[in-house]
Amino acid sequence: MKGLFVKDCMLMKSQARVLLMIMFCGVAMSLSFEPTTVIFYLAVVASMTATGTFGYDEFEHGYSFLFTLPFERKTYVREKYLFCFCSGILFALIGSIASACIIIYKQGNPADIMPAFGASLLMILLVSSLMIPIRVAFDSEKGKTMQFLVYGILLLAVLGLGGIMNMLGIDPGPVRDFIQNINPAVLAGILCIIVLAILAISMAVSEKVIARKEY
Repeated sequence: MKGLFVKDCMLMKSQARVLLMIMFCGVAMSLSFEPTTVIFYLAVVASMTATGTFGYDEFEHGYSFLFTLPFERKTYVREKYLFCFCSGILFALIGSIASACIIIYKQGNPADIMPAFGASLLMILLVSSLMIPIRVAFDSEKGKTMQFLVYGILLLAVLGLGGIMNMLGIDPGPVRDFIQNINPAVLAGILCIIVLAILAISMAVSEKVIARKEY
Protein backbone atom coordinates (compact mmCIF):
# COMPACT_ATOMS: atom_id res chain seq x y z
CA MET A 1 0.00 0.00 0.00
CA LYS A 2 2.90 2.34 0.71
CA GLY A 3 4.03 2.21 -2.92
CA LEU A 4 0.52 3.00 -4.17
CA PHE A 5 0.25 5.90 -1.73
CA VAL A 6 3.58 7.35 -2.86
CA LYS A 7 2.50 6.97 -6.51
CA ASP A 8 -0.68 8.96 -5.89
CA CYS A 9 1.26 11.62 -3.97
CA MET A 10 3.53 12.09 -6.97
CA LEU A 11 0.52 12.32 -9.26
CA MET A 12 -0.98 15.02 -7.04
CA LYS A 13 2.36 16.81 -6.98
CA SER A 14 2.12 17.18 -10.75
CA GLN A 15 -1.05 19.23 -10.18
CA ALA A 16 0.63 21.62 -7.73
CA ARG A 17 -0.42 24.74 -9.66
CA VAL A 18 -4.06 23.69 -9.71
CA LEU A 19 -3.99 22.89 -5.99
CA LEU A 20 -2.40 26.25 -5.18
CA MET A 21 -5.15 27.98 -7.19
CA ILE A 22 -7.77 26.01 -5.25
CA MET A 23 -6.22 27.11 -1.95
CA PHE A 24 -6.10 30.74 -3.12
CA CYS A 25 -9.78 30.63 -4.12
CA GLY A 26 -10.68 29.07 -0.78
CA VAL A 27 -8.93 31.79 1.20
CA ALA A 28 -10.55 34.46 -0.98
CA MET A 29 -13.97 32.92 -0.29
CA SER A 30 -13.35 32.99 3.46
CA LEU A 31 -12.69 36.74 3.25
CA SER A 32 -16.04 37.35 1.57
CA PHE A 33 -18.15 34.78 3.41
CA GLU A 34 -18.03 32.96 6.73
CA PRO A 35 -14.35 32.28 7.58
CA THR A 36 -15.01 28.59 8.21
CA THR A 37 -16.27 28.23 4.63
CA VAL A 38 -12.71 27.69 3.47
CA ILE A 39 -12.41 24.53 5.60
CA PHE A 40 -15.33 22.77 3.89
CA TYR A 41 -14.36 24.06 0.46
CA LEU A 42 -10.76 22.88 0.59
CA ALA A 43 -11.60 19.55 2.24
CA VAL A 44 -14.26 18.59 -0.30
CA VAL A 45 -12.39 19.85 -3.37
CA ALA A 46 -9.19 18.09 -2.28
CA SER A 47 -11.07 14.80 -1.86
CA MET A 48 -12.66 15.18 -5.28
CA THR A 49 -9.30 16.06 -6.85
CA ALA A 50 -7.70 13.02 -5.22
CA THR A 51 -10.14 10.72 -7.02
CA GLY A 52 -8.69 12.08 -10.27
CA THR A 53 -5.80 9.66 -9.74
CA PHE A 54 -8.12 6.94 -11.07
CA GLY A 55 -7.92 8.62 -14.46
CA TYR A 56 -4.11 8.56 -14.40
CA ASP A 57 -4.12 4.87 -13.43
CA GLU A 58 -6.53 4.06 -16.24
CA PHE A 59 -4.69 6.07 -18.92
CA GLU A 60 -3.28 3.99 -21.80
CA HIS A 61 -4.60 0.75 -20.27
CA GLY A 62 -2.61 1.41 -17.11
CA TYR A 63 -4.71 -1.01 -15.06
CA SER A 64 -3.46 -3.91 -17.17
CA PHE A 65 0.07 -3.19 -15.98
CA LEU A 66 -0.79 -1.96 -12.49
CA PHE A 67 -2.59 -5.15 -11.46
CA THR A 68 0.34 -7.32 -12.47
CA LEU A 69 2.23 -5.89 -9.50
CA PRO A 70 2.31 -7.84 -6.21
CA PHE A 71 -0.71 -6.42 -4.37
CA GLU A 72 -4.34 -7.39 -4.08
CA ARG A 73 -7.05 -5.39 -5.78
CA LYS A 74 -8.76 -4.70 -2.47
CA THR A 75 -5.50 -3.10 -1.31
CA TYR A 76 -5.69 -0.76 -4.30
CA VAL A 77 -9.24 0.25 -3.34
CA ARG A 78 -8.41 0.76 0.33
CA GLU A 79 -5.42 2.91 -0.59
CA LYS A 80 -7.71 5.17 -2.62
CA TYR A 81 -9.97 5.71 0.37
CA LEU A 82 -6.95 6.40 2.57
CA PHE A 83 -5.42 8.77 0.02
CA CYS A 84 -8.64 10.73 -0.45
CA PHE A 85 -9.10 11.01 3.31
CA CYS A 86 -5.49 12.13 3.90
CA SER A 87 -5.71 14.67 1.06
CA GLY A 88 -8.93 16.06 2.51
CA ILE A 89 -7.46 16.28 6.02
CA LEU A 90 -4.36 18.08 4.77
CA PHE A 91 -6.39 20.71 2.97
CA ALA A 92 -8.87 20.96 5.86
CA LEU A 93 -5.93 21.73 8.16
CA ILE A 94 -4.69 24.40 5.73
CA GLY A 95 -8.20 25.83 5.62
CA SER A 96 -8.43 25.75 9.41
CA ILE A 97 -5.20 27.72 9.76
CA ALA A 98 -6.39 30.30 7.23
CA SER A 99 -9.81 30.49 8.92
CA ALA A 100 -8.25 30.88 12.39
CA CYS A 101 -6.01 33.70 11.15
CA ILE A 102 -8.98 35.53 9.68
CA ILE A 103 -11.04 35.06 12.87
CA ILE A 104 -8.15 36.33 15.01
CA TYR A 105 -7.79 39.33 12.69
CA LYS A 106 -11.50 40.04 13.21
CA GLN A 107 -10.94 39.69 16.98
CA GLY A 108 -12.99 36.51 17.24
CA ASN A 109 -12.37 33.22 19.00
CA PRO A 110 -10.25 30.85 16.85
CA ALA A 111 -11.72 27.87 18.74
CA ASP A 112 -14.89 28.46 16.70
CA ILE A 113 -13.29 26.54 13.83
CA MET A 114 -13.33 23.21 15.72
CA PRO A 115 -16.97 22.24 14.91
CA ALA A 116 -16.38 23.14 11.27
CA PHE A 117 -13.18 21.08 11.15
CA GLY A 118 -14.94 18.07 12.69
CA ALA A 119 -17.82 18.38 10.23
CA SER A 120 -15.35 18.65 7.34
CA LEU A 121 -13.88 15.25 8.30
CA LEU A 122 -17.33 13.69 7.95
CA MET A 123 -17.75 15.46 4.61
CA ILE A 124 -14.46 14.01 3.38
CA LEU A 125 -15.56 10.48 4.27
CA LEU A 126 -18.97 11.01 2.70
CA VAL A 127 -17.57 12.46 -0.53
CA SER A 128 -15.04 9.62 -0.82
CA SER A 129 -17.75 7.05 -0.12
CA LEU A 130 -19.89 8.41 -2.95
CA MET A 131 -17.18 9.04 -5.55
CA ILE A 132 -14.84 6.07 -5.31
CA PRO A 133 -17.41 3.32 -6.12
CA ILE A 134 -18.42 5.30 -9.20
CA ARG A 135 -14.81 5.67 -10.38
CA VAL A 136 -14.21 1.96 -9.77
CA ALA A 137 -17.34 0.85 -11.63
CA PHE A 138 -17.01 3.15 -14.65
CA ASP A 139 -14.20 4.33 -16.90
CA SER A 140 -12.84 7.85 -16.68
CA GLU A 141 -15.38 9.68 -18.87
CA LYS A 142 -18.46 7.77 -17.72
CA GLY A 143 -17.24 8.05 -14.12
CA LYS A 144 -17.06 11.84 -14.31
CA THR A 145 -20.54 12.00 -15.86
CA MET A 146 -21.98 9.73 -13.18
CA GLN A 147 -20.33 11.77 -10.43
CA PHE A 148 -21.91 15.01 -11.65
CA LEU A 149 -25.24 13.21 -12.00
CA VAL A 150 -25.12 11.84 -8.45
CA TYR A 151 -24.15 15.20 -6.94
CA GLY A 152 -26.82 16.93 -8.99
CA ILE A 153 -29.46 14.56 -7.65
CA LEU A 154 -28.21 15.00 -4.07
CA LEU A 155 -28.19 18.78 -4.43
CA LEU A 156 -31.73 18.82 -5.80
CA ALA A 157 -32.84 16.46 -3.03
CA VAL A 158 -31.35 18.71 -0.33
CA LEU A 159 -32.68 21.93 -1.83
CA GLY A 160 -36.10 20.43 -2.46
CA LEU A 161 -36.34 18.43 0.78
CA GLY A 162 -39.01 20.71 2.23
CA GLY A 163 -41.10 20.49 -0.93
CA ILE A 164 -40.77 16.71 -1.06
CA MET A 165 -41.89 16.40 2.57
CA ASN A 166 -44.88 18.64 1.87
CA MET A 167 -45.83 16.55 -1.18
CA LEU A 168 -45.75 13.42 0.98
CA GLY A 169 -47.80 15.12 3.66
CA ILE A 170 -44.97 15.06 6.19
CA ASP A 171 -44.76 17.94 8.66
CA PRO A 172 -41.08 19.05 8.82
CA GLY A 173 -41.67 20.82 12.12
CA PRO A 174 -41.02 17.87 14.48
CA VAL A 175 -37.86 16.94 12.58
CA ARG A 176 -36.59 20.51 12.75
CA ASP A 177 -37.43 20.75 16.45
CA PHE A 178 -35.68 17.44 17.13
CA ILE A 179 -32.48 18.59 15.43
CA GLN A 180 -32.54 21.95 17.21
CA ASN A 181 -33.14 20.45 20.65
CA ILE A 182 -30.88 17.41 20.52
CA ASN A 183 -27.58 17.45 22.41
CA PRO A 184 -24.78 18.45 19.98
CA ALA A 185 -22.61 15.54 21.15
CA VAL A 186 -25.45 13.07 20.50
CA LEU A 187 -26.10 14.58 17.07
CA ALA A 188 -22.39 14.34 16.22
CA GLY A 189 -22.38 10.69 17.33
CA ILE A 190 -25.41 9.88 15.18
CA LEU A 191 -23.83 11.55 12.14
CA CYS A 192 -20.56 9.67 12.72
CA ILE A 193 -22.38 6.33 12.85
CA ILE A 194 -24.31 7.10 9.66
CA VAL A 195 -21.22 8.24 7.73
CA LEU A 196 -19.13 5.29 8.92
CA ALA A 197 -21.90 2.90 7.90
CA ILE A 198 -22.00 4.50 4.44
CA LEU A 199 -18.19 4.23 4.25
CA ALA A 200 -18.26 0.52 5.16
CA ILE A 201 -20.91 -0.20 2.51
CA SER A 202 -18.99 1.87 -0.06
CA MET A 203 -15.73 0.00 0.56
CA ALA A 204 -17.45 -3.39 0.35
CA VAL A 205 -19.11 -2.46 -2.95
CA SER A 206 -15.89 -1.05 -4.42
CA GLU A 207 -13.89 -4.15 -3.48
CA LYS A 208 -16.45 -6.49 -5.02
CA VAL A 209 -16.72 -4.45 -8.22
CA ILE A 210 -12.97 -4.19 -8.82
CA ALA A 211 -12.47 -7.89 -8.01
CA ARG A 212 -14.88 -8.84 -10.82
CA LYS A 213 -13.71 -6.39 -13.47
CA GLU A 214 -11.38 -7.44 -16.27
CA TYR A 215 -8.67 -5.08 -17.49
